Amino acid sequence: MDDTQFVALEQQCEHLGEVIGSQCHWYDYLFLPNKLMTQGALNDIRNEAHQIGANKVVIHKNMMFITSVTMMGQAYNCKAIATK
Repeated sequence: MDDTQFVALEQQCEHLGEVIGSQCHWYDYLFLPNKLMTQGALNDIRNEAHQIGANKVVIHKNMMFITSVTMMGQAYNCKAIATK
């Protein structure tokens, strides 16, 4: 996402906060391929965003560790301002 798109998003959507999604632990990473760990982290961040009423997430940091995947992003409700 470039700066122009980010400014448009900030103007058109209500920022709800930061969300973090992660998958795996030191004791189970050996049994899951990287693709499943990544999908799990995406599902976790989606669930967290949904819980606070977000319908859009911009992921700005993807941290790949040997034992887990963690993603950080900003959650937005893009219907909130459009309907006001």
